[in-house]
Amino acid sequence: MHAFYGNAAELLWRAHKEAQWASSQLSEHQAVLALPYPPSTALLQQLHSAAITAEHNISQLQLDIKTALRRRVDASDLQQRLSVLQAELRSSSTVPDLMRERGRLYALARAHFPELLRASPGSAWSGNADVNSKCQVWASDVGIDNGVASSAASQRGLLADGRKLSHFTSYTSVPSSGSKRVYRAVDADGHEWAIKEFDARHESHRRQLFRQVGLLDTLRHPQLAAVHAVFEDSRICGGGEAVFLQVPWYSGGDLAGWLGTKQPADRALADCVQIIRDVMLALQHLHAGGHVHCDIKPGKHSTSNVFLTRAGRAVLGDFDGVRQMDASLSMSTVTAATLHYLALEVKSGAVVQFTPACDMYSAGVMAAEVFGSVLLNDNQARERDVLLSGLQQEVPAWRLSATNALALPLLSKGAPTEPQRQCVVCAEVKPLSEGVLCAVAVEDEQHFNCDDCLAGWVCALASEEQGQKSQLMRQGGLVHCMGRGCGSGAFDAHTIAMHITPEAHALYQLAKEQVARSDESRRLQAEHNAVIAAMRQEFMTTLAANEAEQAARQGELHVVDTILTLHCPTCNAAFLDFTGCFALTCGTCGGAFCGWCLMPCGNNAHPHVRVCPSKVDGGTSDYHHTFDAFKQVQNVRRSRLLWVYLLGVGSAELRRAIERRLQPHLRDLGM
Repeated sequence: MHAFYGNAAELLWRAHKEAQWASSQLSEHQAVLALPYPPSTALLQQLHSAAITAEHNISQLQLDIKTALRRRVDASDLQQRLSVLQAELRSSSTVPDLMRERGRLYALARAHFPELLRASPGSAWSGNADVNSKCQVWASDVGIDNGVASSAASQRGLLADGRKLSHFTSYTSVPSSGSKRVYRAVDADGHEWAIKEFDARHESHRRQLFRQVGLLDTLRHPQLAAVHAVFEDSRICGGGEAVFLQVPWYSGGDLAGWLGTKQPADRALADCVQIIRDVMLALQHLHAGGHVHCDIKPGKHSTSNVFLTRAGRAVLGDFDGVRQMDASLSMSTVTAATLHYLALEVKSGAVVQFTPACDMYSAGVMAAEVFGSVLLNDNQARERDVLLSGLQQEVPAWRLSATNALALPLLSKGAPTEPQRQCVVCAEVKPLSEGVLCAVAVEDEQHFNCDDCLAGWVCALASEEQGQKSQLMRQGGLVHCMGRGCGSGAFDAHTIAMHITPEAHALYQLAKEQVARSDESRRLQAEHNAVIAAMRQEFMTTLAANEAEQAARQGELHVVDTILTLHCPTCNAAFLDFTGCFALTCGTCGGAFCGWCLMPCGNNAHPHVRVCPSKVDGGTSDYHHTFDAFKQVQNVRRSRLLWVYLLGVGSAELRRAIERRLQPHLRDLGM
């Protein structure tokens, strides 16, 4: 009886989940089924190769033209060939066909072969290197290789599976540069976020998103915009799938707004210096990591990518154009940047690569706009002019680097170092970015938990001793501040993922999954108790019925509850799940017992299971066997107990009535 109701409840729950999934995917499946012909990988590979070849030829001609102009050589023939190639590309159907076929194949793969899009470390296929490699090669050949970025986002706790736009109470469109839409969203807790939409079918959008996620994950800094989450959903405007990048909404607005509302005469020198210093800190960190931003702009002549916190600190964002220092200069990058802020050597075509010096020139133009006509004394004016002239030198090699700019008197005087805090555990003084502050109401009373101690704390909480549940499981997977007597709330999962080691995060994730399974077991237990309670109620309501029928119903209830249902031998709680290991632990009392003979074994059942006389041959180890073996040995035990019980029934008629009522339950158990 227990197995019948337990399995039925689980099947019903699974069916409900499958129905939800099927409903959400129905339109996508119908679109795939309605295709006039199935998507062809061979055709897409051919189109993808043709598009890459055309792009390479055009880029090479553009580079040759720049070289010819720099050498003062006639480039008219090259320019004519470039015009012909561009006209052929515009008139041909290669690009539209490529986008259409890629969208069709992506929809088919996502609906029916998701493993092709998930082939990356940490995925379900990571155990099979050959399959994993082939999936990655296939995705790369057709231009939809997104496994690496998804893996990086997942490993750092950024990939928010299950999150949808409906989780936000509101979202409104805001002006943005480029072709990506940006929304200002508010979640259920009242927190504001910026949500940037990337078309999952558009190759450039997808690659820009993955570049930003990987870059911001590896180059975290207080002056670089932080990624909070990445999730998938339908596009807000138009059809198709989109991937959304969730970052904080900076309440101070952007630098364009600040320049518009703060007239030069109203700007405090300290505020201007702080903004430029923050941008220099961001560029210093970005350049040290081997990257160039390529599009520094405050927004006076375009959309801004410099944002301000509530306290007026500048944060650099919009990393669509970020490139490696040794990356070739592409026309797409140049046209995406704002001409007013481009370095002179980029405008003239004198360079073939973006360099940190290009960023510094753009930052110099921005600094000139920020300082504007701010009232300064003679000394301050000289220091400002030294900074601006050093940043806007015509010769890139003479231009100031971010580190050199930060060392100038204007930016170095009174410059605060990164806030330092003392760890509440190890008492080591560390930068604020290398730890977590608890969320107590009074800011001055916040405890600082450094990354090393937090990782050690999570590992300690997740460890199991002598087969007992870990403390992290007993706490429901919650990790709190380590300050003595601290009553602050638990840290959120994203914060923990950002501040602990991959090894500690793996233990943390395992404990969270165990908590989820435990919750599910309790739910099934509650459903089972409800079924038994309903049977008892039914018995009580029919108490005045035929005496023989009442006795048979009572006998059925006794057999189902005490013989057919498996119970913990210590606390008598019913247990409903079996995972393959016969060393069982009760989810209610924590007591250990044998899955063969159900004998109580204290805190550890493994020694007894190894030598249990009820064990059947076979199995994958001394402790593991199949569910069929478990079912077989328990059915033998049930049959023996049922036979003894029926022998004790005095009336043959009553015994036959009980047997008739038990037939459905016995069939469900395979008896």
